[in-house]
Formats: sequence, C-alpha cells, structure tokens
Amino acid sequence: VGRYSAGDSVSYNSKVQADGYTWLQYTTASGRSCYVAVLDSGSASQTSQGTQESGTYTFSQATNIRTSPSLSGQIVGRYSAGDSVSYNSKVQADGYTWLQYTTASGRSCYVAVL
Repeated sequence: VGRYSAGDSVSYNSKVQADGYTWLQYTTASGRSCYVAVLDSGSASQTSQGTQESGTYTFSQATNIRTSPSLSGQIVGRYSAGDSVSYNSKVQADGYTWLQYTTASGRSCYVAVL
C-alpha cells in the first residue's frame, strides 16, 4: 500500500516476528493496521514490546477497549465478563500485557489483561 525511503521513520505499536522477518505494526490515521518489514531491528526503538501470539481470550471482568496499548489510549468500547476476543499479538506496555486485535474495519484495538 506504500513505500518508505531510506531515512524515513514510522511510529509503531508493536513488533511481530513472522516469515523470518521482524515486522513493525502501526495504525494509520484512518485506523487501518499496516506492517513494514525491517532488516536491522537494532535500528528500531520502541516503547512497547510485541510478540506474535494469537489466540482467544475470555474476560473474567469488565475491560476497556483502547486505541493504543496504554492507559492513556482512548477508550472506544468495553468487554463484559464472559465476552471473548480473538487477538493477533501481545504487547507489553505500561506495566500490563495488552492483547492487540484488528477490527473488521481495519482498526487496531487493545485490551489489558492480568
């Protein structure tokens, strides 16, 4: 969907290891999740650490849905106890483990889990 040139930068939400590459995942202004492969992950800095791990999680308590893996991320919804979500990856940030998933519209969402 696009291309970065040498010297360009991107703010990203998480890193994912897949297909022999490190991928940086970021969310566009329109809410779409995008991924870019990096050759030298040592040149990338991050504030949160993501891992490629997918699964389904069932909530034991009410949990806010946020736009970023941070307690300061905008709340865009809420899961109730007994609800479940299929997630794409886990991110460690703000002292929590965050499950990241992509909505049908392409928006990345995050929920903190214990």
